[in-house]
Amino acid sequence: MKNLFKLMLLVGMLAPAFSLSSQQISEGAIVKVTVDHDGSPAPGETVNLEFEVTPQKGWHVYSVQPSEEGAYQATELKLDASATQGAKLAVEVGELGKLKSHYDDIMQGPLRYFDETVTFFHPMELTAGNAEVVGTLHYMGCNDEKCIPFTADFSVAVGR
Repeated sequence: MKNLFKLMLLVGMLAPAFSLSSQQISEGAIVKVTVDHDGSPAPGETVNLEFEVTPQKGWHVYSVQPSEEGAYQATELKLDASATQGAKLAVEVGELGKLKSHYDDIMQGPLRYFDETVTFFHPMELTAGNAEVVGTLHYMGCNDEKCIPFTADFSVAVGR
């Protein structure tokens, strides 16, 4: 009976870790990675790789639109070319959310950021029936005191 209790306690502690496999939490934001498609997409079809980023209270994250003045680190997706199979990313990347913009004297340029949930999406063309997309989302999280570069590693299977 004592061993059964220990086993149940261990499973209860580990279960939340497994349930967050598509979601990462940092000091600056919660990042959820999904692929938007209906059914089982076929080779040649385009699907969206989506990153839903929810800044923590008091934080914001920057747009994918780079600052011409280099005022901030734009949000960027980097694929692991050696691990990604069966898909290739399109050039364009988009974002859906309430974009805020203002000129910042300290950064000496316009800042474009989100302080509420934003979805960054990147179209990708499937080149095989089963695809594995592996990479890292790089984003800058800032609050009133500091800015920190964050990363969210991901691995997404499509068509499996």
